[in-house]
Amino acid sequence: MKRIIAVILLAFLACTLYAFDIVKDGKTVSIHIPEKASESEKFAKQELETFLAKITGPKVNGLLPGKILLGTLQSRKDLPAKMVKKLKSSKNDAFYLYAPSNEVLYIAGKDPKCVLYGVHELLEKLGVHFFYPGELGEVIPQKKN
Repeated sequence: MKRIIAVILLAFLACTLYAFDIVKDGKTVSIHIPEKASESEKFAKQELETFLAKITGPKVNGLLPGKILLGTLQSRKDLPAKMVKKLKSSKNDAFYLYAPSNEVLYIAGKDPKCVLYGVHELLEKLGVHFFYPGELGEVIPQKKN
């Protein structure tokens, strides 16, 4: 039930996501985690970088204007007020994707593991599917942009 509510809220916030270019013409945005990131936040960044490279080819290089910011209420103090309010009022396992402009995408979670949930939600929106652990269980679309 908690996950369903979070996904419904995510769908509401994700409407601006489509204006955000993550990869274009071999260039990618940069991905940032907090300075004192947890192991889960570090792993979320690594997962996102790995799967973006599998989808598009180029490794994350930060040559496109824009950035993806990963974190939690505790680790990232620059979250937009809209996200802070929603995260504070959410139950456990909540995460949100929010693109307030075409130059920044926030992936924030109630706690560090929820940041990873948010990364996996973004990857699924990009067409990645995880049917079971390991490369044989991954379905990864090939896209240029």
